[in-house]
Amino acid sequence: MITDGNAIISRANDAFHSMLGYPAGSLVGKPAYDHYVFEGTYECTTGEEISLNEDAIIKQYNEFTELSDDGKKFNLKRHFLRKDKKIVPTDQNIVFLQDDNGNQAGAFSIIRDITDQIKSSIDIIKAKDELENFINISLDPVIITDMQNRIVKTNKAFCEMLGRDESELLKKNVHDFTVRKAGTYESTIGESIIVEDDFFADAADKISELFEKGKLSDWDAFYKNKNNKIIPTTQNNVIYRNEKGEMIGIFAIIRDISQQKKAEIEIIKAKEEIENFINISLDPVIITGREAKLIKVNKAFCNMLGRDESELLGKYVHDFTVRKAGTYESTIGESIIVEDDFFADAADKISELFEKGKLSDWDAFYK
Repeated sequence: MITDGNAIISRANDAFHSMLGYPAGSLVGKPAYDHYVFEGTYECTTGEEISLNEDAIIKQYNEFTELSDDGKKFNLKRHFLRKDKKIVPTDQNIVFLQDDNGNQAGAFSIIRDITDQIKSSIDIIKAKDELENFINISLDPVIITDMQNRIVKTNKAFCEMLGRDESELLKKNVHDFTVRKAGTYESTIGESIIVEDDFFADAADKISELFEKGKLSDWDAFYKNKNNKIIPTTQNNVIYRNEKGEMIGIFAIIRDISQQKKAEIEIIKAKEEIENFINISLDPVIITGREAKLIKVNKAFCNMLGRDESELLGKYVHDFTVRKAGTYESTIGESIIVEDDFFADAADKISELFEKGKLSDWDAFYK
């Protein structure tokens, strides 16, 4: 836009007209100050409602009139009034023109609509606010570290997991609260955990993957609480970037899996107890899968059938039972007649087993 000494628009390009919502060329010959913003409350093209008081207007005026020595003004922030009465935030560079006598004869302005830039800034602020809210209310531990691995943000769940106050964590290196070397450690699962060198080699690979892909899921890690017990965790990590896309830190959501590990240990112990019971039982014992295939037998069962374990495992249990009515030689020294009623009763027993989950004193014949 070019204005004369009386602030009348003498030239303006199509972009200036479009910014203010006017047909091309229609503002030429009109006062530029018709589109200046004065004291009041306005709807802005950024979607916000902006109130400009007298002090704000005076500040804009002073910035406009306080020229540099060479008669130029750069990066002047000011609003223009659009045709629909919304105001447009702009970044304006001005060069004041002089006549042959050195008197001010007008001004040449390059004006940039910064609506989208401000919207982006607002979106970033909102996103940061939403992130802050998520971190604060998350039931899972959350931390943000900078590129030097210093903790810059954490939440209550992370503090509680480590048994520390936030003041003990912020600005500290996250490595101060993780396992750093191989060894045997007391843990929160109630048993000692052996951390081997392979764990750290894998961690180095995971870190490389994180920086390569920008995110990493289900990363197993060990933290240390205030009592120096290690905490088994799994965490999801994302590289945290600023509005320029530059890496500024790592955002991590952490899950304490101590209870899960405890449950796994209890299951293992229960399996070991079952294994031990099966192996030492004097009575024949079998375990079948969903398809009634034998997956575990003990010595007493093998002895009862006169077969090796290898002849039994993976076979259907009914391969070793009576399948049809008839007369059979038995181990009691006499023939046994198995009638059709036996199989009808067996079908009822199977239904009862699946209905109740258990069944006692079921008569059966093995071969």
